[in-house]
Amino acid sequence: MRPSLLRDFLLWFFDHPPYSPFVTANIAVDVTGARRYLAALNDAAAGRPRVTLMHLFVALVARLYREFPQANARVIGGQIRALERVGVALPVDLLSDQSGSKNEVGLALVRDVDRRTLRALAEATRAAVADERRGEPRDPLLRLLVPLADRTPRWLLHGALTGLDRAAHSRLLSPLFHRLAPVSVAVTNPGAVFGPLEGARFLGASMSPPNRLCPVGSVIGLSAIQDEVVVIDGAPAVRPMLPVSYVFDHRLFDGVMCGRILLRLCEMLRDPAAVLGPDGEG
Repeated sequence: MRPSLLRDFLLWFFDHPPYSPFVTANIAVDVTGARRYLAALNDAAAGRPRVTLMHLFVALVARLYREFPQANARVIGGQIRALERVGVALPVDLLSDQSGSKNEVGLALVRDVDRRTLRALAEATRAAVADERRGEPRDPLLRLLVPLADRTPRWLLHGALTGLDRAAHSRLLSPLFHRLAPVSVAVTNPGAVFGPLEGARFLGASMSPPNRLCPVGSVIGLSAIQDEVVVIDGAPAVRPMLPVSYVFDHRLFDGVMCGRILLRLCEMLRDPAAVLGPDGEG
């Protein structure tokens, strides 16, 4: 179906490159309820691998994007292409795990996140990250391309990547690349390697992702949880706050829709059981 006149205009107006269509919004969310939910979930499944806040966040984003299909899309080949399922790209820190990798970061792709229960997602994510740290990407496309690229001379690699990028954005081949990497959002969690900030407060971040290969429609960055004073029932209270940076492609939706998405995300994080059920099977 053809997009609205406004979307057509924005595809032209934010022709990328050279004009960046990405907008960043920064919020902080009280994760008291999320921590309580995870504690109960993990206590009830003693002896099994723990479900972390990152697992919970990714599961909620998948449900969020199912509620807001405008966000579960990306612009490739000059067209807005929606995804039927929610796929998530997860950058993997390779510096902190002593794996000996010469690369600083890897990339795990998890498909069909919205079809998985919370614990199934946690297991799939943990396995994908472990494979990435062993240098054995689970995603078939990455498993094919990464070792090949590592053995290719740089001058040849850059030329090949440029050719691949042009093919990915051509009207003829862009649907193929869209199917090979069905991912609309990247969730990165640099805050996981840091403890609470003493004497400092994280305020936010911003970025403008390049329009290369198979670009995503949004990037979500998480920082370390920090205690902040917020208003609860009209009175100041100290709460554990999760800073969230939300970067989205303005060609997909506007600022009002961004606000609705972030408000719904806050609701989900404050009461995960309402979305996933008390046992995470929803």
